[in-house]
Amino acid sequence: MKQIKTLTALFAVFFLLGISPQVCASHAMAQLLLAEEGTECDHSYSYGFCTLCGEPQADYVVPGTDGYYNLANAHEFLWWSKAVASGTTNASARLTADIDMEGIAMVPVGATAEAPFRGTFDGQGHVIRNLELTGENKIGLFSYVTGGAYVKNFILDSSCSISGGSYVGTIGCTIGNGSVNIEGIGMEGTVTASSVNAGGILGCRLDNTAILMSDCYVTGKVIGGSESAAMAGWVGSGAKLTNLWACGEVQGQQGDSYLFRGSTTIFDNCYAISGNQGKLITEEQLADGSLAFMLNKGVVENPVWRQSIGDDVYPVLDRSHGIVLQVSAAEYRSITSEQDISSLASAISQSVSEYCTNTVAEKALLDAYASKAEALAACGTVQEFCAAYALMRADLKAIEASVAVYARYVAKCAEISKYFEENDYLVGEGVENLKAYLESDDAPSDEWPLGGYLYVTEQHVATSEQIEAEIERLNQQFEAALAGSYVAGQDITDLLINADFSQSPEWTGWDGVTGSGMQTVTALDGKEYVGAESWQKVMDMHQTVKGLRPGYYLVSMNGAYRHHNDRYSNAYFAQLYAGTNNIYLPTVYETRISTEAAVDDQNCNISGEGTTDLPIYANGGTVSEEAPIAYALHGMPGMAYAIASGRALNHIIAYVGQEGQLTIGVRREDNGSTGNWMGFGNFRLTYCGDAGTTYTEEAVTKVLEEQNSRATTILELYQVDDITPEAAPNYPATIKAALQQAKAQADAAATVEEKMACIARYSELFNQLNEGKVAYLSLFNTAALLESAGTALEGKLTQSQYDEILDASKTLYEAYTDGTYSTEEALHPALLESEVIRNYIPNIDANGVIHIASLNNWVFFSAYVNGGKTTAVGKLEADIEGVTEDMVIKDFRGTLDGDYHTMTLNINHPAERAGLIETLGGTIKNLYLQGTVTTEGKYAGGVAGAGGNSGVNIQNVVCKVDIVSGVDGDGTHGGMIGYSNVALNITNSMFAGSISGEKTHSCGGFVGWLDAGLTVKNCLMLGNITVNPNGGHTWARNTGHMTLTNSYYLNAHSTASGTQVTAQQLASGEVCHWLNEESNANLTWYQTLGEDAIPVPDPSHKPLGITYEGTYTNDVNKFAVEHTGTKDDPYVLATATDMERLRSKMRMGEITYFVLNNDIDMSSISWVPINGNGNDYNGRGWARWIDLDGKGHVLRNLKCNDPGYGSFFGVLCGNVRNIGFEDAEVNCAGTGSGILGGYAGHTDYSDADRNMYTCYVENVWVTGKLYVGTGYCGGLFGNIGGPTVIRNCYANLEIKSDASLNGGLIGRVRDALTLENCYAAGSISAGTWGGIVGGGQKGTTPGTIYKNIVVWNNTEKNFGSTTANDKLSGILYYDGSNFHELQQSVVAWDSNLWTCTMEDGAYPVLLQTAIGIKPVTDEVVSGTASSGIYTLTGVRVQKPGKGLYIINGRKVLVK
Repeated sequence: MKQIKTLTALFAVFFLLGISPQVCASHAMAQLLLAEEGTECDHSYSYGFCTLCGEPQADYVVPGTDGYYNLANAHEFLWWSKAVASGTTNASARLTADIDMEGIAMVPVGATAEAPFRGTFDGQGHVIRNLELTGENKIGLFSYVTGGAYVKNFILDSSCSISGGSYVGTIGCTIGNGSVNIEGIGMEGTVTASSVNAGGILGCRLDNTAILMSDCYVTGKVIGGSESAAMAGWVGSGAKLTNLWACGEVQGQQGDSYLFRGSTTIFDNCYAISGNQGKLITEEQLADGSLAFMLNKGVVENPVWRQSIGDDVYPVLDRSHGIVLQVSAAEYRSITSEQDISSLASAISQSVSEYCTNTVAEKALLDAYASKAEALAACGTVQEFCAAYALMRADLKAIEASVAVYARYVAKCAEISKYFEENDYLVGEGVENLKAYLESDDAPSDEWPLGGYLYVTEQHVATSEQIEAEIERLNQQFEAALAGSYVAGQDITDLLINADFSQSPEWTGWDGVTGSGMQTVTALDGKEYVGAESWQKVMDMHQTVKGLRPGYYLVSMNGAYRHHNDRYSNAYFAQLYAGTNNIYLPTVYETRISTEAAVDDQNCNISGEGTTDLPIYANGGTVSEEAPIAYALHGMPGMAYAIASGRALNHIIAYVGQEGQLTIGVRREDNGSTGNWMGFGNFRLTYCGDAGTTYTEEAVTKVLEEQNSRATTILELYQVDDITPEAAPNYPATIKAALQQAKAQADAAATVEEKMACIARYSELFNQLNEGKVAYLSLFNTAALLESAGTALEGKLTQSQYDEILDASKTLYEAYTDGTYSTEEALHPALLESEVIRNYIPNIDANGVIHIASLNNWVFFSAYVNGGKTTAVGKLEADIEGVTEDMVIKDFRGTLDGDYHTMTLNINHPAERAGLIETLGGTIKNLYLQGTVTTEGKYAGGVAGAGGNSGVNIQNVVCKVDIVSGVDGDGTHGGMIGYSNVALNITNSMFAGSISGEKTHSCGGFVGWLDAGLTVKNCLMLGNITVNPNGGHTWARNTGHMTLTNSYYLNAHSTASGTQVTAQQLASGEVCHWLNEESNANLTWYQTLGEDAIPVPDPSHKPLGITYEGTYTNDVNKFAVEHTGTKDDPYVLATATDMERLRSKMRMGEITYFVLNNDIDMSSISWVPINGNGNDYNGRGWARWIDLDGKGHVLRNLKCNDPGYGSFFGVLCGNVRNIGFEDAEVNCAGTGSGILGGYAGHTDYSDADRNMYTCYVENVWVTGKLYVGTGYCGGLFGNIGGPTVIRNCYANLEIKSDASLNGGLIGRVRDALTLENCYAAGSISAGTWGGIVGGGQKGTTPGTIYKNIVVWNNTEKNFGSTTANDKLSGILYYDGSNFHELQQSVVAWDSNLWTCTMEDGAYPVLLQTAIGIKPVTDEVVSGTASSGIYTLTGVRVQKPGKGLYIINGRKVLVK
C-alpha cells in the first residue's frame, strides 16, 4: 500500500508540472508495482485515463442514442481512439468543435492492422490544429482503414504534421476489401514519407479496397522519397475520385501524376496546379472564384465548396463562407449576406443584358433569361437569391442548346455560300434562289417560312425545332439546286447516297436486294476502301437520283463476276445498269492481274486477312506445282484493293430527259447455277452534258468499247458445256446472230446518237442473253426428264406413247444443241402439249425443280425417283388425291416441297416400311398429308416407313394420316416415320392422325423406334393412338436418342415427354404462341382465331401474336413489340406463361435482361429454379445470368418444391429489383435455400479471370412460407456466395427449418455483403437462428456491412451471428412495445421508397406497390378464442399460442 501512495504522489508531481500522465514512463512502473503487490488499482481518472494504471475510463464519453461518440476536445479524441476505436473497429464518432492537439501524444485511429478502422468519423467541418504524428510505416490520423469506413468533413490546418517511413497521409493506408469513403477532407499541413507513398489524403491502398474520394483538397506540402502524389500515393484500381483539387508542393512525384497514382473507374471534376491529371488551374483561378464554381458544377443552393472572394485565397469547405456565383464568362462573385444582394444583382443583370444582346438564340428564351436576371434584385435573403439564380441558370441550358442550333444553321448557310463561291460556274433557278435567300432580310413568306437568312439571324425569333426544320429544308434545296446546276464533265457523285459504301449501317441509301457483305481495308496509300460482294445470292440493289437536269450521265463501278465457282469461266451474268442500259461485269479471269504487276495490299489480296485472291495457273487448274502466273479477284478485301488500284472498272451511260431522274444499280438474277460470286464497289456519277460535248462523245465511246469487248468474248470465247449445262448453258442462235449484227453496227457507229443506239441495242441483247441461257437450261432439263420417262413409266405407257416421249426428248436435245428454239419456245416447248406428255410429264425449270400439278405428275415423279433419280427436287403445284401403293417412292434423298398443298393417301402396303416413301433420306417440307396407310408389316409412318441412307429433315408438315395396323405384336409405327437409323430433324410439324390396331403395340406418336439422333423442335402431337400402350411413347421410342424442344401433346400415349396442353389452349392461340417460341416475329405457326381449332405451320392462315395484356390476337397492329433481352431492350414478362418460358430466352454465360409488365399469379406453375443444376456452359456450372426489374409489380403464389436450391432463382447470378414475391411457398429439403435463392453470387458469376461480379438486390420484398431441410436457411437467400449488395428489402415469412444455420434474411455469409435498409418480420421455428443472419463466416470471409436493420421477428434482440470484421450501425430491435417507433424509423430510411399507414400491426412497405401487409381491424374481442385474432402478418387464427397478435387493431402479448 505504501508503494501505491508513493506512486500517487509521483503522479501528482507530474500534474503540477503539466505533464500528461498517459504519456508518463511511470505508467509501466505503476502497472509493475500493482502486479507485484497483487493489489487492484483504486482508479483515479484524469482526461479519460487512470493516473495510476493508465486504464481508460469506461464512461469518459458516453455515446448518443444513435451510437455516435460526440467529441469536443483533444482529450476526448485521444480517449476515443485508444479506448473505443481500437477495440470496437466499427465505432462511430463526430467532432462537435474545432480541436487543438498541442501537447497531446495522439494515437492514430485504427493503429494496427489487426484492428483497422471500419466505422464512421464525421468532423462536421471542424478544424484540427497542432497535430503531430510520427511513426515508422502506415502512419496517419487514421493509420489502418478497411472496407465500410466513412471518414469525412474535417480540416488539418497548416500547423499539422504527419511523418513516417512509407504509406503516410491523413489516412495512412487501407487494407482488406470493401469500399472506403473519404469525403470533405482538407490537408493544409505537411505529410512526409522518407520512403514511398506519401499522399495528402491517403498514403496507399493496400489489398482490395475500393477508394471513393470526393470533395477533398490539399494545399500543404507532400514530401516523399518516391511514388508520392498530392491526394494519394496509391489508389490501386477501380477508385472513384470526384470534385478534388490540389495546389500544394509535392516532392517524390512520379512523372506527371501530380494528383494521384493508380487507376480509376470514375475520375470527374478534379483540378490540379500541375501534372496531367484533371484540369489544370492557375493561381488566379484559385483566388477568383472560378475553381469553387467549377467544383460545385454551378450549384449555388447549399453548395459544398465556399469562398469569400477577396478574403479566401482558395475554395474552402466551411459553409459560413460565401457562395460563389458566375456573373459573366470571366467574372465570379461571392454572396455572404443580404448586404451583397443589391450589387451582385446589378452586376448579373448587366452581364446578362450584354450576353443577350450579343447572342444568337431564340429570342423568347433570351427575354425570359434577362427578365429573371432583373428579378434578382427583389430577393430578400441569400437563400432566395440563390434559388432565383439557380432558376435563371437553368434557362441558360435551353439557351445554349438554341445557340448550338442557330450555329449549325449559320454554318450550313456559310457552307452553301462558300460552295457557290468556289464553284461560280453553277447556274440555274435553284442556285439563284438560294443565293437570294442567303442575302435577304425579308420577313417570313410562303417561299421562305422563317424569312431570309439575315432576318433569321438578326431577329432570331424561331424556335430550335423550326431552325432544325429550316436546316433540313436548306439541305434539300441545296441538293436540288446542285442537281440542276452542274456543268458538263463535272463529277456529281455527291448526289448519290453512300456511293462508296463507307456509311453505316451497311447499304445505307441502297434499295432492293443488297449484297452479302462488305469489308474495309487500308491500302498502302494509307486510304480506306470498301469492297462488297454477293456470294450465291440473287441480288438487285439500286438507288434513284432525282432532280437531274437533262443530258447524258456516265456511271462507273468497279466489279467482276465468277460463274459456277470457276475462276477460268468466260460466262457473264452480272450487270451494272443505268436506266435501261447495262453492261456485263467482266469475269474475274478477264480482270486477273499478272504476278509481275501484283502488289499485295495495294492492287490485290494475296496473303492478307480474310478471303484471298485466287491463283491462276498455266495449266488452267486450281492447284499446280508451278507458281501462279496471275491472281483473280476473290473476296471483299481483294475487291477493295482492286478499287484502290482502279482494276475491274466498268462504265454505262444513260440519257436523262425532262423527268429528271435516273436509277442506277448492280444485279445478278437467278441463272440456275450455284457457286456464283460477284465483287463490286465505288459507284461514281458524272454529268457529261448534251450530245455536243466532248465529255459525252468520250463517255459514249468508252461504254460502247466495253460492250463490244463483252460481245466479242461471248461470240468468240464462250464455250457451251453440254455435260454440265449450268456451267455454260447454250442460248438461242437468233441472239447470237443479233449480237453479231449489233457488233457490226457498233463498229460502224460514228455519231453520239448512233453509238447510243448501239449501247441501247447491246443492253437489250444482254438482257435477252441472260433470259435465253436460263430458258435453255430449263430446255436441257426437260429433255433429260423426258429421256428418263421410258424407265420411269415402264408398264404404264404403250409403245407408241413411249416412242413419242423419246422422240420429244431427242428433238429438245437437238434444239438445245443447235440453238434453234427461241427463248419462249425453250421455256414452253410446243411438243409438251401432246396428250401423253401433258398427262404424265411435269414441268421442270432451269434449277431442275420438277413441278407436280396432278396425280399423273406424281406417278411420273415417283417412277422417276424409283428409276434412280433419288436426289430429285419436286414441288407441288396443286393438291394431289388418290396416291396408292404403286405410287410410293422407295428411296428418296432429294427434296419435296408441298408448297402447303395436300396429298391424300390410300395406301395398302402389306410389307414393312409403309408410307408415302419407304425409305427417306432427304427433306419433306410445307406439306399436308391425309388419308389412310394400311399395313401388315412393321415400320409404318404417315410420311415414311423408315429414315435411312442420309439425314432426314421434316419441316412444316401436317400429317393427318390414319395408320391402320394388322401387326400382331411389335408394330414400331410412328405418326411421321416408323423407324430411323439416321439423323432425323422434325421441326414445326404436327401429327394429327391416328394409329390403330387391336393386336399391335410398341408405337410412337412421331417415330416408332430410334437407332440414331432425333431432334423434335416446335412440334405438336395431336394424334389418336389406340394401339396397345405397352412399349409405346407419345413421341418416339428409345428416347435416349431424342432431343425434344418446345413441343406439346394433347393426349399421352404410354410414356410422355414435353408439355401437355388442352383443347382450350389449342383453340385460344396460346399453344400457337408457344410454338412460335413466344415470339411475335419470324412466325412459323399460324392460326385464324374463331376458325382454326388448332394452329398450323401454314402462312395462308392468319398470323397470331400476343398483346402486352397477355391476350392472343390476329391483329398485327396489336402485337407486343419483340425484344432482344439486352439492357436497352429487355424482354417483357406479362403472364404466367411468360414466366414459364423465361429460361428459354436466356443466353448462357451473359446477363439477359427482363422486366415485369404486370402482377402475375404463379399458382398454376410448379416452379423450377431459374439457375439450377445442369446449366453448365463454357466450364461454368451456373450460367444463367439475369437482370430482373419488376417495375413495382408482384409475383403472387410462387410455389417451388425442389430439393436442389429450391427458390425463385436457385443461384442468383445477376441483379433483381423493384419486385415483390407475395404468398410464396418454398420447400427445399435437399440443400440450403431461401425464397429468392439458395445462393446470391457465385464464383461462376465472374469475368474470364474469375474476378467475381457483384449481385444487387434492391427494393424487393417477400411474404409467405419457407421450409428448408438442411444446410442454411434465409428468408431471402440461404447463402451469400459472392459479393452481394441488398438494399431496401424486407421478408415477412413463416420460416420452419431443420437447417443448421438460419436467419430471417440470410442463412450463411461466405462473401462480401452489404445489407442496408432492411427488416425481417414473421416467425422462425428452427434450432440455431438469428433474426437477420444465421452465420457461418470463415476467417477469410470479408466483413459484412449491416446498416439500418430492424429485427422484427423476435423480442430477444437476436440479430444472429456476426464477426469482429462486421460493421453494424442503425440496428433496431422490436421489444414488444415499440412497434410505432420502428415504423417511423423504417420510413425515415428513405421516405421516397418506404411508406406506412402507421396503424398498429401495419408493417412498412415499399412505395413501388400499394399492396403490402395491411392493418387488421375487427370487433372488440375477449379471451383467446375469438374470430378476430390475427398474427402480425395478417393471418387469422382461432387460438393463439405465445407471442404477439393483433386484436381490434391493437397489439396483444399472449404469454
